[in-house]
Order: sequence, then structure tokens, then C-alpha cells
Amino acid sequence: MINPPVLRQAMADSNTERRLSTRHACAGTSVKAVVLLGGETCTTVIQNVSLGGISVLLDAIVAPEEWLNVELRNSPGGVWFYKQIRAVHVSPARPGQWLLGGEFDQGLSLDELRRLLTHSGKASVVDRLTKRH
Repeated sequence: MINPPVLRQAMADSNTERRLSTRHACAGTSVKAVVLLGGETCTTVIQNVSLGGISVLLDAIVAPEEWLNVELRNSPGGVWFYKQIRAVHVSPARPGQWLLGGEFDQGLSLDELRRLLTHSGKASVVDRLTKRH
């Protein structure tokens, strides 16, 4: 179990912006994450995604710096990617849920990000990504 003072200090230390690339909101879309937690899987909506990481709501707390196996999915598009993420910060979101900000061990490519967001209802984001590169 995580020692609450240690968690509070980790949360205080993690309030600075860490992502180098733009975050794309995913809440309310078809983009999901399947996270392996203690031998069980947890399917959750990705709050936001960037080339370097994700933010997800979880029903279980994990320790900062813990490594997790994650599948990023967009079922309507038939897209999925397997990634490992390092828990950079973990904070209470609402009763029984935790907001985890995670960094990919190997970031998404621009093409992977486009494919993940294409059938998510985020067409304007995909259009901007396509025009930029």
C-alpha cells in the first residue's frame, strides 16, 4: 500500500507541465485504454493523449514511478497499440477513482496518434495534425 504522505509529496512534486507535445482531449470519444493492474484488466476512457503520454481515470491507485502495460484502443477504427507507461503522477479524481498521468516508454509516432484519433470524433484534431506535417 502507498504511504499517503509519500503520495502527497509525489503529487506536489508533479504539478509542473511535463509533456513536450500537445495533449489531445479524448473524454467522450471512442478512444479507450485497457490497463493491466495486479493481474486484472481495467478498461477506461483516456482523458487526453499526446505523442509522449496519456492521462487516464483508474478505479485503483498505483504508485508514482510504477510501470503499467496498456493497450490504446479505438474500436470503431479497428486501431490498437500496446504500450508501457510509467506513472508520472497519481492524484485523487473523485471517490474511488484516481487520475494517472503516464509517460510512454516509447512514444507514439505522429501516424499512430492520427490513427488513434481518426475515428474518435476528433476529426478536426486529425485534420490539424495532417496539415501540420
